[in-house]
Amino acid sequence: MRGLIQGSHRFLVVLLLELLLLGLWLPHSLDVYRTDLDRRFEYVITDPFFQFPRPSVRWVDPRSLIPHEHTSRPHLEALLSHLREKATTDYLPVPVITASRPCVILDGHHRVAASIRLGLPLIPAWEVDDTEEKTNWSGTAIKVYSRDDGSRMRISKVVRSARQGRVDYGIKGTRHVAVVSSEGRELELERVTPRIPWGVWASSGAGGRLDASNILMLSW
Repeated sequence: MRGLIQGSHRFLVVLLLELLLLGLWLPHSLDVYRTDLDRRFEYVITDPFFQFPRPSVRWVDPRSLIPHEHTSRPHLEALLSHLREKATTDYLPVPVITASRPCVILDGHHRVAASIRLGLPLIPAWEVDDTEEKTNWSGTAIKVYSRDDGSRMRISKVVRSARQGRVDYGIKGTRHVAVVSSEGRELELERVTPRIPWGVWASSGAGGRLDASNILMLSW
């Protein structure tokens, strides 16, 4: 009987936490996905002395991708609701994954999780060089920071932990940026991420190749 009561208490605590998270995350999530993710154009790299690596976008099986962060259920539900109402011509930034295998998600955990929930066998993803920092720590194009203390993290450490099955960074515990100028100016990675129409994304490759005809990239 005592075990039953304790189990009920645990259930109520979990339920209250979920409701609290729903209140905290849902308005923010809806705002994020109705503004940031719907923007077609964020930034043009115009520095003539800076060469940003041209993004490589390909179709991948979302179930094969390894997360390094947890997802928020309220955040995920908000995104799913948004995607179900999204026009097929609206653009959406693709998830960012490692080029090394097995692929680890660097950015876009909720977009990957939503695609799995929607039953999509393939999704578009931007592969980035996750080994560059080994030989070019100060000049790497993609960087990861801890949201806890703001310190820069080694992508290799994040990737290694994920591949070992350790999801050590909570929900949105890391921040990802792109270096967009020779002076080292940084922007949130999502702001320079290639975008494709939701209709092409949802087609899971049936719509054809991913190329300049259906990928919106910034001016590099």
